[in-house]
Amino acid sequence: MKKILNNKEILLILLVLSFFLSILLLTPISGDDWGNYLVSIVGPDKWINHVIWAYNNFEGRILSRLVINVLTANKIVWDIFQAGLITILYIVTIKIINPKHKMMINVLYLLSFLLVSRDMFTQTYLWMAGSITYFIPLVLTVIYMFLLDIRLLKNKSNYLIVILSVIISSIVPLFVENMGVVIVFMNIVLFLLMLYKNKRIDYLLLICSILSLLSFVLMVTSPGSSNRMMGDHMAFDQLPIYMKMIHQLPEFIFYTFTNNDMLLFMFPISTMYLINKHIKNKLKIVLTVFSVLPFVILLTKVYNYNIIEYLSTTSPYLFFIYWVLYMLMVTYLLFKNSKKDYKVLFLFALAFVSNGAMLIAPVWGDRTALFTTFILLVVNLSIIDELLTKIHYKKQILLLSSSMLLIVATINLGYYINIHEQVKYRGVIIKQQLDIGADEILINEIPSDALWCINPTSTYHMETFKQYYHIPLTRTVTILKKEE
Repeated sequence: MKKILNNKEILLILLVLSFFLSILLLTPISGDDWGNYLVSIVGPDKWINHVIWAYNNFEGRILSRLVINVLTANKIVWDIFQAGLITILYIVTIKIINPKHKMMINVLYLLSFLLVSRDMFTQTYLWMAGSITYFIPLVLTVIYMFLLDIRLLKNKSNYLIVILSVIISSIVPLFVENMGVVIVFMNIVLFLLMLYKNKRIDYLLLICSILSLLSFVLMVTSPGSSNRMMGDHMAFDQLPIYMKMIHQLPEFIFYTFTNNDMLLFMFPISTMYLINKHIKNKLKIVLTVFSVLPFVILLTKVYNYNIIEYLSTTSPYLFFIYWVLYMLMVTYLLFKNSKKDYKVLFLFALAFVSNGAMLIAPVWGDRTALFTTFILLVVNLSIIDELLTKIHYKKQILLLSSSMLLIVATINLGYYINIHEQVKYRGVIIKQQLDIGADEILINEIPSDALWCINPTSTYHMETFKQYYHIPLTRTVTILKKEE
């Protein structure tokens, strides 16, 4: 019987699980989770009632709100759950890529996963509410892609695949809006493609399409979603759709293309390889030069000259046209490279659906771009795996990549050990001041890049922070800056 995983892969999986579990155990709850905790500790009746209240008054994200209410008061359970999700995502993604150079792609995947933007790392890996809202649907969608890979490309199916496909299609749209668009788009497009290819109806895809669409409609038509839009983003909501899209172009460029350093590094490598492989005329030189700009952008970021901000604000349309042409070029190259297997090309197109949906949304953030960033990393890793067959120095590259991974992981672990000590100290000094009846509670400032809203600065966060730490609402809380 063929082994599913070899010993090296099992060791890597255990290391990934242990590393992220350690990081998660070292981080406290923060930001919105202080308020979520107050709901979570009350019990099931409050969980359900709060979901109903949120649906009618604040948001249509039924499932993410329910999971937040259940898990926030059970931090250790969530830590184990989240570490498991991260590990499952790693395993399933490698299965989807199905690399020839397994160890190299494993290492590059983990390095890329750790080197996403700092805000994406803290908002979707570590912050409870952000992870539940954005990371869980990412994992479920990638699992669904793996099931589709088995069923549609390998022509294998069983009851478990059918059941999981129906469940995932039904629940993902109830977590967050842009992932709802992704799952609906994927189901409908694949249903139409299978209908065209096989000249018959794929009933499972039809059912999944209908269920995902119904769930998505249930979420976006909630009274809470409408109330929140009219209350917080009325001016944006009243714009015509084309004006919303024009207004959000700089955000689309930033969060899709230029915010992630690993993508800026990997895209030119992948693209130049495909150009060299498929373009045989004089156009090769022009396209190669055209594909190098991400490297230039990356260098300007290293040297703190923010050419991205300058170009995206002064010439957003020119910058947008460049990236449109770049992506069209990559689409053509992936099509040429597909060899009748269009999986990578489909993933590439799917990556833009999530951020494309955000063009008509009022608020962007690193967490909203998680799916797009992740899938583009997967596409690049798939191409790099092919490129590695042409390279003679694979052992040296593996050694270098493994060393970088070890350094990055060690830095992160050391950093969060330090953050854990700072959070413990914060708790101690709060208790000491409460014991002596101080009217003003002084708390230490913790580095803001450690976790989303780790320091309570807004009115809502300050109020829930006080309740979480049992500080009377009448007391003043002052955050001491480092220099103080």
